[in-house]
Amino acid sequence: MKRARVIAEYRASYDVLYEDTVFTASLRGHFHEATTTRFPKVGDYVAVVNTGDGRLVIEAVFPRLNYIARLAPHDNTLQVMVANVDYILIVMGLDGDFNIPRLERYMALAAQSNVAPVIILNKSDIALDVPTQLRAVTAVTLDAPVVVVSAITGVGMELLLPYVQAGKTVVLLGSSGAGKSTITNYLVATAAQPISGLRERDGRGRHTTTHRQLFVLRTGGFLIDTPGMRELALVSEVDAAADAFADIEALANKCRFRNCDHNKSDGCALKKAVQQGTLEPARLTRYIKLRQGGERLRRVRY
Repeated sequence: MKRARVIAEYRASYDVLYEDTVFTASLRGHFHEATTTRFPKVGDYVAVVNTGDGRLVIEAVFPRLNYIARLAPHDNTLQVMVANVDYILIVMGLDGDFNIPRLERYMALAAQSNVAPVIILNKSDIALDVPTQLRAVTAVTLDAPVVVVSAITGVGMELLLPYVQAGKTVVLLGSSGAGKSTITNYLVATAAQPISGLRERDGRGRHTTTHRQLFVLRTGGFLIDTPGMRELALVSEVDAAADAFADIEALANKCRFRNCDHNKSDGCALKKAVQQGTLEPARLTRYIKLRQGGERLRRVRY
């Protein structure tokens, strides 16, 4: 058996990169016989055999370095999106797409997946107040790198190149219309992804990328483009809150009571920080909401 990498997943087949050539591949029947079988996802390394007719058969999935997963919107089951990633490039537009609570959820996803995040603030060419938006972002991203770019004009795009060097895999995540496909085109250096305009009524993009796809870059790195996500249900929102709001979690350890609700409980260190002006009330509200959502989901699932 030989080693290949999954670059696209379809309903009944896969595209895999094998010896610098893209092949169509199907699954060996045993994948459908066991309920615990790990199905291949984009980014997976797989063991394949050549059938001799220009097609490959996937025999097994090699162990993953990591994977990025969410809860499926319709039934809260685990949905693995991509695997074996070095960086999550979180793309957010500096237009109507700018949304700090959503960014915090993507940061939580990165922490949950044990993948380093890089925040890309796109559309600097049409932003009205980049310094203010940048301050709002850095206040919640802690030490994560933040890159301000304009994918349309190319300004700042060279700052992304260190993350896509040989052997490295990055995945672009963000909402529809944030500019992921335009960034993909720049990094691939070819018009590989069709680009749709924004809907005039709300500034949201039409879904251009219809499936997850891995591209081989001229640098020798790999880039995975994904469809825009309108929902992001984290696998463990309680743990995600601890990761994305690590500074608040550390402060919460100073509360008088271990089961402090950070609302009506006496001796709450978080309420004190809000009163002293060292913690934004809105950020505390988002932290509490994320934790409470995780507790409700945990009760439902377990």
